[in-house]
Amino acid sequence: MAQTAVSVCLVLTLSLIQGVSCQEWGVNLTHYHICAVSRSSVVMPCSFNHPPNLTVAKVFWAKDPQPATERTDLSNNPEYKDRVLYSGTKNCTMTLKHIKLSDAGFYHPRIVTNIAKQKWLGQPGLNLFITELSVWIPRPVVEGREVKMSCNNSCSPAQKPTVIWRKNGVDVSAQQTKHDQLILGRVSVEDEGNYSCALKSFQGYPSKPVRLNVMFSPKNTTLSITSTDKILKGTSVTLTCSSDANPPVENYTWFKVNQSTPVGSGQQYSITNISFEDGGQYYCEARNKYGADNSTVKSITVEGPPNHTSASVSPSGDLKEGTSVTLTCSSDVTPPVENFTWFYSDGSTASQVGAGKYYMIGQGSSEHNGYYYCEAKNKHGASNSTDIHLIFHYAPRNTSVSMSPSGEIVDGSSVTLTCSSDANPPVENYTWFKVDDSTPVGSGQQYSIANISSEDGGQYYCEARNKYGAENSTAVLMEIHVDHTLVMYVVIGVSSGCGLLGLLFFIRLKCKAEKIEETNQVNDIYDNDTFDHNTDIDSVYQNYTPGGAGNEDDDDEIYQNA
Repeated sequence: MAQTAVSVCLVLTLSLIQGVSCQEWGVNLTHYHICAVSRSSVVMPCSFNHPPNLTVAKVFWAKDPQPATERTDLSNNPEYKDRVLYSGTKNCTMTLKHIKLSDAGFYHPRIVTNIAKQKWLGQPGLNLFITELSVWIPRPVVEGREVKMSCNNSCSPAQKPTVIWRKNGVDVSAQQTKHDQLILGRVSVEDEGNYSCALKSFQGYPSKPVRLNVMFSPKNTTLSITSTDKILKGTSVTLTCSSDANPPVENYTWFKVNQSTPVGSGQQYSITNISFEDGGQYYCEARNKYGADNSTVKSITVEGPPNHTSASVSPSGDLKEGTSVTLTCSSDVTPPVENFTWFYSDGSTASQVGAGKYYMIGQGSSEHNGYYYCEAKNKHGASNSTDIHLIFHYAPRNTSVSMSPSGEIVDGSSVTLTCSSDANPPVENYTWFKVDDSTPVGSGQQYSIANISSEDGGQYYCEARNKYGAENSTAVLMEIHVDHTLVMYVVIGVSSGCGLLGLLFFIRLKCKAEKIEETNQVNDIYDNDTFDHNTDIDSVYQNYTPGGAGNEDDDDEIYQNA
């Protein structure tokens, strides 16, 4: 407070009788009011003036004196024993130590002179307020929000005591204070600490410190694994989630990347007898009433022998003979497969046919038909794929016809023709043909003729067909045998006719030969030097008859009779 010199003039009856001027008496108090902190010491500055003809005998202070009663020296009060200190007779300043709440009240300086009735009592005195300091912090204090801390005291507003704030014993910037409040705009964890307040005039007597506890959602969430990132199949692993939160984390939840639902809960997540399917990326979520935070993703790699080994074929579907085929071996395993081996089985025994991830068949044929599988191996073991059954399909081939009965076929009996063919897939349609007939005579693998007749004789063949093509058999001859008596007559007639024709033919040839011979003889006569060229040639031919037989007309007549 501003110091104010207060002159108090007390008019005493005795002084007036003796003619003493009131202006010669005076008490100067620096403060009307003082607000002191409990347990501290307070100084009450005071000075006075007195008439020069008086000698000051004693200066003391009285508390709440009652009118018309003798003022009691405060130092003689047992409640103030050893706590009151006077400055002497030169001034009236008093120091009160170890202040209690009960010390509050009005204090008056008392000046006693050498004349018994010449006494002075300072009026209106000094009003002493005693206060306890305490820090009040609203609850809860949440990170990111504004917080206002108050320094509670019982000093009157008119006194307007200056409040100072300390964090962990260090003064806080004055720019943050407003009256008796400390305002933090956006509180953070860094603002946490022990806060106390003090009155500027009593800095040595601060309030008890109060902890500023900032609430915040989980942060710095981490995931740790009890073992290395590479775990052998069949062993166990434990994942632990840690997070910084206030209040502490209430719920931990475990997730696996690419799975929509949680895989576990609790601060720890354990996997026993781990499998390849358990491998992947994991993370945890830490949550309290103020929010949640996720850890970074942690990968778990499960090692072991090859798993889910499979073989595939390209192209897939039906394979036609002559097609090129590639077999591929795949396995889901860590560490990767070191060796792939291919095997072929005919259903009873297996043999190695190749190595490597791929096995190729250049021109597939029925010889390649069978079962194929691959073996995948790494440092932890090996596993086999399931079998792939390769079948190369082809059009019918080696098509042939068999006849039953196979011996002599008699007119009126029955016969069955059977068509056979090698095909994959099997023959779908059999069709029967008779040579020189434009239309089929039947269908099905067998073709039967009942009550056979001579008209059924001839050459027959079959056509075998599947989805990949068709092939015809060679033709077989079907000969029909009739009744033996009739056959004998036919044979005799045919033989006789053939013999007669042969005889006639022989006779004609002989005649022609004789004619040629006679002609040659005539030519010899011309060529002979003894021949008379003047001989009349016509006379030679006039009497010539070849072989003594008739002429050519006679020969033709013989053939006509035949």
